[in-house]
Amino acid sequence: MLNAQLPARRRAAVALVVLAASAAFGVADAGAADPNATDNTNAGCRYVARPARLIPAGFRKQALMCALNRARVANNASTLYLERTLTAAATRYATRSVALKWWDRSNALVSHVDPQTGSVALQRDLAAGFCRTGSNPTVSELTYSGGGGAAASPSAAVNAWLNDPVGRIVLLRPPGPYVGAGIVPGSAYNPPDADPAGTYVLDLGQCRR
Repeated sequence: MLNAQLPARRRAAVALVVLAASAAFGVADAGAADPNATDNTNAGCRYVARPARLIPAGFRKQALMCALNRARVANNASTLYLERTLTAAATRYATRSVALKWWDRSNALVSHVDPQTGSVALQRDLAAGFCRTGSNPTVSELTYSGGGGAAASPSAAVNAWLNDPVGRIVLLRPPGPYVGAGIVPGSAYNPPDADPAGTYVLDLGQCRR
């Protein structure tokens, strides 16, 4: 169920997808480095201005998290946390979007619905295992695809969301503290954006335990 209506945007798209259900909860990413940090403890921060294709694959989600959390800190909001099941779902969806190229520059909401399965963000996130041991999962999704260089960077995606009225609300007041970060080289549009292009899917969620 789509809970937000948004005028068509060329580059940024937002849908609020809300469903009450029981499902499992995925554990947030952890490790020696901090993928949620906005300084040099997050190695992805060095790549926030690079096109997705020029970011090493192992640092793409960290780069998007760095750009996201820098924007939140600059707007007096707390940092969010990378969550593995949301990230798996967002990455798969971004990959599928680049492969099928169905996003519509004149209708932003098209980017949130898989044209073959009809699935929306929360359905994809639950299928990936989000909130499996919790209840009342809530998910909001942000999408972006851009190309031609800097417009394909994590910073460009975050700036597009911040400059969109609904996107700004989702980014700064999400349903919960958990984030799935999907970033894939290539365009989700047909005809595609100029290379180097990048496609971004951000799933922001809450799960009660």
